Amino acid sequence: DGLDIVDMILKSKDTLDLLHIAVKEICIAIGGDVDTCAAIVDGTLDPIINNLINLFDPASLCKQSGACPALQNTKWEGGIFCEACIDAVEEVKNIAEDHETEDMINELTDILCNAVDIPFCKVVIGSIVKESLKDVENLNPNVTCTNVGACTADFLEVAVPAKVGDTCSECT
Repeated sequence: DGLDIVDMILKSKDTLDLLHIAVKEICIAIGGDVDTCAAIVDGTLDPIINNLINLFDPASLCKQSGACPALQNTKWEGGIFCEACIDAVEEVKNIAEDHETEDMINELTDILCNAVDIPFCKVVIGSIVKESLKDVENLNPNVTCTNVGACTADFLEVAVPAKVGDTCSECT
């Protein structure tokens, strides 16, 4: 299967090594302190990439593409994975809404931009980060987890009860 080959390539140690080489080359191209740039990018990308690689499931992707409709639920759909996805999205929203997060991101932006010395770096990265935080704050966990294939609409109807009414007006 083609997706099994992709799975094998993604999980190969050589793939991560090639990514590190590419990051270092990008850091060289943009100038500044190459080692600091590479350390920041690698330190951010490695955990994200490793988590995404662990979630890669050829059977789920095959089914979602419509190429394998006969497959039953895979590890992505319903049950504990759906609940974990909803919990994770809620936690990411909480982090994005926390004022300390914005302060930390501003500090990291200052450190990164001072290290790479790119004109308008703080303004550009700052505006991108602020827009991204707003987008994260507005995520709907049910929709997000259904879109990534972690939940099915059937599972959500049973597992996640809808919020009824306006809780503020119910109290007053």
